[in-house]
Amino acid sequence: RGVSSGFARVGASHLMAVSGLHIAVLAAFVFWLVQRIPLGRWGRFLICCTGLLSYLCLIGFPASALRSALMFFLALLAKSLGHRGDTLNALGLALLVICVFRPFSGRDLGFVLSVTATVGIILLYRPVMEACTHLLSGLPGVNQLLRPLWAAVSVTVSANAFSLPVQLEAFGGISLLLIPANLLLVPLVSGLLYC
Repeated sequence: RGVSSGFARVGASHLMAVSGLHIAVLAAFVFWLVQRIPLGRWGRFLICCTGLLSYLCLIGFPASALRSALMFFLALLAKSLGHRGDTLNALGLALLVICVFRPFSGRDLGFVLSVTATVGIILLYRPVMEACTHLLSGLPGVNQLLRPLWAAVSVTVSANAFSLPVQLEAFGGISLLLIPANLLLVPLVSGLLYC
């Protein structure tokens, strides 16, 4: 209980919940592994989908994880068909599928936070990243060195910009430590998930 409340106080409680981050980490790892197997694209597609489905079965299909898995499935399908995926349309289709089979998913706070954060990342990540890199545009070497930091800041700011109204209503505020806590904890938790 103490660890969970500590994560919540610094604005990183999403790291303790099985959500899109966990699916993304798992999916990236499985995708990285299957790229090393001499199979066709459909064989890789089936292995990735089986891995995600197995994990969803293990965790009980929470709506936020299901949203992420459906989006990844659609991205893999587009890649297997030789197309580039459209993340906003993938999110819309994932939401439609979830709401058809679970019409009351909108009452799940984790799901709502997952969806709003995802919309924020889809719509704001690139402009925020460009703004961050513009800060040191006169120092291209430093900018390139700081690129991973800019990417992490951009994801955190983008996700929280869209989920802010939900966070304010549900939690009564946000932590001022949100950005530094996420910058420190997301890589650590992701690394632990890989282990």
